[in-house]
Amino acid sequence: MTVNKINGLFERIGKFQIKYRWIFLVAIILVSAVGLAGLHRLVLANNEENWSNMNAEQKAHKELFKEIFGNQDIVAVFVESENVFEPEVIEAIERLSTRLEKEVPFADKVMSLTRVAIPTGEGFAVQATNPFSDGIPGHSKRIAEMSEEERKELEEKKSLIMNRASLVNNLVSDDATETWVILSLLPFGEDDLQKVGRAAIAIVESNEFESDLYTFKGSGTPYTETEQQDFITKETAIRIAAGFIVMILCLITFVRSLRGVVVPILATVGGIGAVLGFSSWAGVTAELNLITVPILLGMALSVGYAVHYINGFRYEFRLSGKRKEAVIEAVKTTGWPILFTVITTMASFVSFIGVGIGALKWVGATSSLIVFTVYVYVIVLLPILYSFGKDKLQSETEKEIVKEQKKQERAKKIDRLYEKFGIAVLKHKVLVIVLGSIITIVSFVGLFKITVNMDYVSMIGSRVPFVKRIITIMNAKLGTQHSY
Repeated sequence: MTVNKINGLFERIGKFQIKYRWIFLVAIILVSAVGLAGLHRLVLANNEENWSNMNAEQKAHKELFKEIFGNQDIVAVFVESENVFEPEVIEAIERLSTRLEKEVPFADKVMSLTRVAIPTGEGFAVQATNPFSDGIPGHSKRIAEMSEEERKELEEKKSLIMNRASLVNNLVSDDATETWVILSLLPFGEDDLQKVGRAAIAIVESNEFESDLYTFKGSGTPYTETEQQDFITKETAIRIAAGFIVMILCLITFVRSLRGVVVPILATVGGIGAVLGFSSWAGVTAELNLITVPILLGMALSVGYAVHYINGFRYEFRLSGKRKEAVIEAVKTTGWPILFTVITTMASFVSFIGVGIGALKWVGATSSLIVFTVYVYVIVLLPILYSFGKDKLQSETEKEIVKEQKKQERAKKIDRLYEKFGIAVLKHKVLVIVLGSIITIVSFVGLFKITVNMDYVSMIGSRVPFVKRIITIMNAKLGTQHSY
């Protein structure tokens, strides 16, 4: 099909739109209303399993692991103090242990200094003893305030723990300045991870455990994943809001009309909202880490499509002065170029669906749908809403033609600059080819230096409070980011 035939097809589409513009408007409003109504069902999640490509056998092995060993996730609290055997610190650890077991969903049992069981005795008379089962010597006193008998009793309990090589530098550091409170968890679903994390955060960060004698630092998958999700949610909202403001500024700069600014905004909100809303109705969970990609993409493309069409409309309207005629001509001349960019952009994102990673499948499908939907909204709403209004008077049309001629003269000056550039390239074509080849080769070599980094500690950065805390824990004697 030739370009003229394609343009003729878009001309017929434009006429059809204008003829039945009220039907199109009502249809767009209904579709938008249903789609936007689904946004309250939108679920944002950061599911690590969506970033792995496990086959059926691997999934079966994972389920078998859970069946044999239970839940591999834990909530761990890192305790720091000048002396973790201070009675006040021990009491705080016991209170924390009790609250974690009682208040955290799916809690199993706690391992801590006050809950550890140490085998004692000789021969066959061996029994598991908890050093603090009969109470904490001195209770809430500082060591300096304790009696000699209380100090001796506390030292005996401390020695019982510190003489066990399996506990030293695992549960408690050899200098007694660090220890762990570890809550094991019963099996739970992916949707329950946040419930566990939020309950643990509320306990660890409560005013009850604020002291100048010790500090509690929370960690563990449910704990840090919840903090990471809260951080990403906040940052996502900021980036989308900033992108929306930039979009409005671009429209104001390039379009400079109320209708030209408002209509693309409606198309953007309606198109993106409809895709996310209908996917929510379908029960699709959105990827929290990647949701900014399709949204910002939709904003950027909406501006490009709108500016392209509006410029085409203004050009035709200046020449003819007939509003409806100009609207149809603009659809005819810009419809195919815009659609071609839509098809190529969609094709690039559709390719993501063939990847075995669930998160990339989601971003590929969602982005391609948003690209197409935003195009439909722009190419339907702009011509229809621009068709409302008066035609120009003959005198106004003549003035516009004079303005257009002056504008074309200015455009010719720019065209001459590009012409000079093209002549210069042809004149030095050998040099251009050599330089271009060198740049291409150097760039190709650089491809092999690209690294994939899935570590959120280095990705997010130490300026974020929860990442800074994790780095502090990792650098401690007992610290580790992952436990196997």
